[in-house]
Amino acid sequence: MATTKEQLINALRRLATNRDDSEAWEILFTASWATALTAAHRVLRGELDLAQDVAQEAFRRVVRYCDFLEIRDADAFLAYLAAGCQKRLVLERGKATYQNAFRDPVLADFLWRLDSGAGFGGL
Repeated sequence: MATTKEQLINALRRLATNRDDSEAWEILFTASWATALTAAHRVLRGELDLAQDVAQEAFRRVVRYCDFLEIRDADAFLAYLAAGCQKRLVLERGKATYQNAFRDPVLADFLWRLDSGAGFGGL
């Protein structure tokens, strides 16, 4: 069943007050998956598997970092999600460039993180 813009707005409001609302998360995901996948696929031009991975990563970041008190408008959320996909693509494409340039994948990852500001996440 397709979700409406009003349902998405309602889900955003619910998540602003309760991030553990599983029904709101389901509505949010259902209403915005196509936007995330399209944003990634548009840049990747045919690499559907990678586009799905990028969209999933963007959703993981929404779950962790999205401030639903600030983003309550459906169009604003969809734009935020699409921008998140594009940012993930830039980071992933940059990392691929380093991996192609250096034969040692550990060194490539280290140099990419150092140059991109991606950090070392607990290392």
